[in-house]
Amino acid sequence: MTYNCFNGRAISKILVHPTDPATIFVSTSAAVSGAAGNALSNTIPPLALRGVFRSTNATAAAGSVTFSKIIVNTDGSLDNPGTGNTSIFDMVLDPGFDGGANQILLVTTSGAATGGVIMRSTNALAATPTFTQTLFPGFNGLVMHLAINKVGAVVTVYVATNEPSVGAGCGSQAGRVRKSVDGGVTWSVPLPAAEGYCGAQCAYDNPVGVDPSDANIVYI
Repeated sequence: MTYNCFNGRAISKILVHPTDPATIFVSTSAAVSGAAGNALSNTIPPLALRGVFRSTNATAAAGSVTFSKIIVNTDGSLDNPGTGNTSIFDMVLDPGFDGGANQILLVTTSGAATGGVIMRSTNALAATPTFTQTLFPGFNGLVMHLAINKVGAVVTVYVATNEPSVGAGCGSQAGRVRKSVDGGVTWSVPLPAAEGYCGAQCAYDNPVGVDPSDANIVYI
């Protein structure tokens, strides 16, 4: 049976292959009003499983564009074999993504069994891409957003999360930022200057941005 893979879901991110516009990645999350709520049944079909979908004919006529689901992890699976059913809040391609030697894709997923995690693939264009978990802050259901740049050979990534802060003076406020200087393979401890930066709003609106030419300039 076929069904609309985006029916009843929020599209959280669309990424376009930098040299092949026919290839795009689309991530989905729960949605009611924005990308935070979910009043919809998880029964499928007709409602779609949340996750990451890839099209290789996105420049075709609208009615002819097809998508396949990429298995990031199998958390929350409702199908068999499981392909996962957990909100994907953000994705970024490595700035050097060329579809050849560099096929690096980073994905943040809210998680179910393994919690809110960052997953990293080095073969995002493979028929069946593989993903490795590179960060688990220790909380289920985290909303995490990414920013990435490349200066010279260094690929810097920032992730903003809605986890509770433990910084001095922050009390029960939320918001933490971590940094990677190896393209998302390893991550720093939370940056002290950003502890508790978004109060009680983090689950809904915690974007992060980085200057494309200076990894030390970050916006939260």
